[in-house]
Amino acid sequence: MDAAPYATGGGGTVLEHRYGAVLLASLLTRDPVTELGDDATPTSVHFQASAVSPVDDLVVVGRTPDGGERRVSIGVRRAPALVASDDASARLLTSYLRIVTASWEELRAGRWRLCLAVASPNTPVRQLGALAEIARASVDEAQFPRRGRTPQTNEPGRPGTATPYRCARYRCAGRGRRAQCRHWRADMAPAVVTVDA
Repeated sequence: MDAAPYATGGGGTVLEHRYGAVLLASLLTRDPVTELGDDATPTSVHFQASAVSPVDDLVVVGRTPDGGERRVSIGVRRAPALVASDDASARLLTSYLRIVTASWEELRAGRWRLCLAVASPNTPVRQLGALAEIARASVDEAQFPRRGRTPQTNEPGRPGTATPYRCARYRCAGRGRRAQCRHWRADMAPAVVTVDA
C-alpha cells in the first residue's frame, strides 16, 4: 500500500506540481497570472529553474503591453516555519535576498516580482504577508523597519519584532550580509498567496 505524499514528506512537491499545473493552464489559455500582473500575458512557466533564479520552484515569464518582459519567481512551501532557528526558512529567505541584491534595478522597475506560495497560512506566513504590505506602503528604506515592528505584525500575545522580519535580519547578519538585508523592503517584498493543497 502506498503512503500519501503529505504523510511521507513529499507534500511540498505535490503542492508545487498542482500550482504549476494552474500556471500552465494560464499559459495555454493566455490568461493573466495574478502574481505576474494582470497586464502581462504569460509566455513560459519554468519548474525548478535554478539556472534563471535563486527562488527556483516556479518562474513565470510574460510579456507586458509595451512589449517588455516581466518575470515572477515563486517559492512554493506547504507550511514554512519562517523562524530564525529554522535552516530551511533561512535558506528560503536568503534566496529572495539574493535576487534583491543581484537584480535590484529589475525589481525596482517592476520587471521581476517575487512570490511565496503556501498551502497553510500559519502565523509566520500571515506575518510575512502583513510585512510585505507594510513594505510596499513604506515611503523609504528607513520607514520599513519601524513600521515592521508595529504590534499588528506581532504574533498574538508575543511582544517584539515580527518573526519573518527578525528571521531575515538575524540570518543575514549572522552571515555577514547585513547590507543585503536592508534591501528587503518596499516593492521587493514577496507577495504571499495561498494555494489549495
